[in-house]
Amino acid sequence: MVLQKHCKSINVLELFGCFNISPAVITQVGKLCRHLRTLNVGQCYKMTDDDMVTMVTHLEHVLNLDMRGCKQMHDTTVRKLVRSCKKLKSISLANCGHLTDASLIEISTYLPTIKMIDVSGCKKITNQGVHSLAKSSYNLSSLDLSSTSVNCKSISSLSSYCGKSLRSLKLNFCKDVTEKSVLKLLQNCHRLEVLQLYGVKGLRNLSSIKSQFPALKFD
Repeated sequence: MVLQKHCKSINVLELFGCFNISPAVITQVGKLCRHLRTLNVGQCYKMTDDDMVTMVTHLEHVLNLDMRGCKQMHDTTVRKLVRSCKKLKSISLANCGHLTDASLIEISTYLPTIKMIDVSGCKKITNQGVHSLAKSSYNLSSLDLSSTSVNCKSISSLSSYCGKSLRSLKLNFCKDVTEKSVLKLLQNCHRLEVLQLYGVKGLRNLSSIKSQFPALKFD
């Protein structure tokens, strides 16, 4: 087996979109590849909650983890993940529809030095989870909240607590995002370089806001 032969030397493993890969192989990744720093198992649909828990238990050295589209993932997996992968700096949980604010609270509690989080498409993520994350994650530089259930209250939390670290924020298709909250964000988060507001309705003076912050990239 290729994995067994090269497992000790593998630092980066990309399995994104391997729809037919068996859960048995996925669980072996964690057990055999103990030196992994980057792992992408996004869109591996056959993985169950139990498979994911078994895998992450052995990933104590991983820094970057992409599990987007793993539709069977629940908060219990994230709970185990944050306790096992304590060195994690970047995580994508996009389109994991069962995840709730409990996952963000777990991340904020056990991974305070996390830098990048993507929970886009997780409809059950609300202001409560973002507030907890913003208050505790002092190194947070990139956050994707597109197509979640957050509103201007989350933007206010990020403005208040992440002003020194936040560089990229994506709020595509989020409802109830006000011009006042966006202005507060831009005034407080001086390091912000990218702000995505695609599909956000009600920002009638966005062109005026853009003119006030010409160095900022609006997508």
